[in-house]
Amino acid sequence: MTERSFAIFDDIQGVREDVPRIKLNKAYSAESTNVMLRYGRAQRIQGRLRELLDGSNDRVQVTDANPIIRYHRHYSSDGTEYLFCATKAHIYLWSQSAGTFTAMFTCSGDCVLWDIVSFKGLVVATNWVDMIQAWDETTPGTAFAPLDSVSGLDTDGGVTYVTKAKYLTTFDNKLIIGFTQEGGTTFPRRVRACSLNDETDWQTTGGTGDSYIKDFSEGSGHIKGFGHYLSNDANLLVVFKDDIRSSHYFMWTVEADAVFNTERISNTGGLLATHSVANDVEGNLYYIGADYAVRKLRFGAISEAIDVSIRKINQTYQDYIDAAYLSEYNQIAWTIPGDPGSTGNDKVIRFNLDRGIWEIDNFTVCCWGNYTRQNSWTIDTIPYSTIDGIGWTTIDSTEAIAGFSLDLCSDYSGYTYDYHAAGLDNQAAFTASLVLSTDLANKGALGEFKRCQEIRFFFNRKSTGSATIYFKEDEESSWESLGTIDMTNSNNPAIVIVDMGGIDIRFRTGLMKIEAATAFEFLGCIFTYEYDGWL
Repeated sequence: MTERSFAIFDDIQGVREDVPRIKLNKAYSAESTNVMLRYGRAQRIQGRLRELLDGSNDRVQVTDANPIIRYHRHYSSDGTEYLFCATKAHIYLWSQSAGTFTAMFTCSGDCVLWDIVSFKGLVVATNWVDMIQAWDETTPGTAFAPLDSVSGLDTDGGVTYVTKAKYLTTFDNKLIIGFTQEGGTTFPRRVRACSLNDETDWQTTGGTGDSYIKDFSEGSGHIKGFGHYLSNDANLLVVFKDDIRSSHYFMWTVEADAVFNTERISNTGGLLATHSVANDVEGNLYYIGADYAVRKLRFGAISEAIDVSIRKINQTYQDYIDAAYLSEYNQIAWTIPGDPGSTGNDKVIRFNLDRGIWEIDNFTVCCWGNYTRQNSWTIDTIPYSTIDGIGWTTIDSTEAIAGFSLDLCSDYSGYTYDYHAAGLDNQAAFTASLVLSTDLANKGALGEFKRCQEIRFFFNRKSTGSATIYFKEDEESSWESLGTIDMTNSNNPAIVIVDMGGIDIRFRTGLMKIEAATAFEFLGCIFTYEYDGWL
């Protein structure tokens, strides 16, 4: 038989024209966990690093010890940055200088959801339990108070008030609310907007401003939340409904008495969770539909590769799903209750916008937030008692500079973390698994058996650690261990090359798993094999 070679490599290490190959992202399988494809290599992600620390550099828990279910960052007109953290019972204001939380609002009863926005110099919040609340940056030590009046939002000169709303956003200098309770009646398809730049004017009957009201009665379903479509210089507000058969709507400002115009959008799958909506840097809009598909607005479903993961969501907790754009990695991330037995968000799915692939992390994240590094770090001033588990890239680098954007996340005990900043996850070791799928012919030999007896691996050298290699032949149900690879190499080359021989695997299409509990950077591999018939 003729001995052949097939490689899985990106171009970053150069092109081997003598060896047929496939790129990493083409072989990458969504069965991988805690792995990221970046810079032509597959690497174990970094873990969660504790943030929001006190004067002794200990992490600080919100006072009620409940999970933080919503963060909101507010920049005041004088450039001061404020961070609000909302639980089911309170809204807290974080003081970086004191290392403490101050309660700025107490709910009249536990809530499931917060919508919080900045509007002019206000932070406006709603939870469908209390009246819509507002905090004023001009008196930052003063707690939240009802917006407009203690009776609610006046819609008609003192007769009917909006006393609650589920959803909240801003658009074209107007505050927008949706799914309202007015005069004791619930309007699940209603949207209201205040007058231009006037959060105290909601009068659509007898008013003098340009406030707005519309009931989205066409089709089925209730309003589920808002989004903003900004791609290709568009500036459109999206009104989501919750039913899989329902339509969404575009809203835009017009220079007429109608204030807004609307257009119905068909075949959009509904919206599963209010905070599953996020924009990428180009303004494209992503969300999880009520059909349990991740969708890109005006494009369609994009989650076929991970449908199994999404459809296993525990529906009891699906309203807690949260989305964020991770700018450092150009990814959209969703934290989800990933299995029927989940009791909260215990899995993160990330869509790699550069590669067009899905990546999965087995980390617990209650919700996402944004903040900036408040103080510069150096090797002498890093605010931790030890450096164990802290990624060296966070010291004396751009990530350590005051003003660097942090991707915050919360756990279920009321603590906050930077999502990807440490070698350990919350100071604990974790395992990453890279899974690659191949037929050794770029899908050109799916029906023919190949017998492989050697694999050459290429890694960026690490100071410590090893990786275990596993393989599945075609429809095998369990992994077979092929052995362990040392990623240190006593000769200290920049790239570690390891030949794994003495193996005998026969398959049409195989899955290879590279698993490690320490950091690794996989560059590629070359299989040596022979064709071995059709049966």
